[in-house]
Amino acid sequence: NMSKYSALSRAQLSFEYLHTNSTTHEFLFGALAELLDNSRDAAATKVNIFTVHREDLRGSCMLCFLDDGDGMDPEEISSVMKFGSSCKKSGESNMIGQYGNGLKSGSMRIGKDFVLFTKKESTMSCLMLSRTFHETENLNEVIVPMPSWNRQTRLPLPTVD
Repeated sequence: NMSKYSALSRAQLSFEYLHTNSTTHEFLFGALAELLDNSRDAAATKVNIFTVHREDLRGSCMLCFLDDGDGMDPEEISSVMKFGSSCKKSGESNMIGQYGNGLKSGSMRIGKDFVLFTKKESTMSCLMLSRTFHETENLNEVIVPMPSWNRQTRLPLPTVD
């Protein structure tokens, strides 16, 4: 029921926080482990980690994680970008990630740009967290595009709030 508060100023997540938050990982291996933990928590039985070398990419390299986990629907992918929000919180949970920060901090420690593709049931979604985009567009507030499509028709789905 946020509409009754629309006239109030809101706290915003500044662009600089993306880098600041990534420094919680002193070592690169901890950041890589965060991304692997997400595959494990999604019940993945296979995880393939590989690099793609392309001269048109900054740094000429892309690090890829491909797993056979459960995937996420549009609502779940939207929840992933909320700092401190986790659908994994449960007293009985044996999941590793429960604090709602690892994907964001780990990915931004590894590189300046993160793209996640996922599918679940009849949907496909993409999440784009990019410090390059924010720098190029001179944005101070974090903006994360998260388009979703119907897997069969390939038509876009309405935005999830």
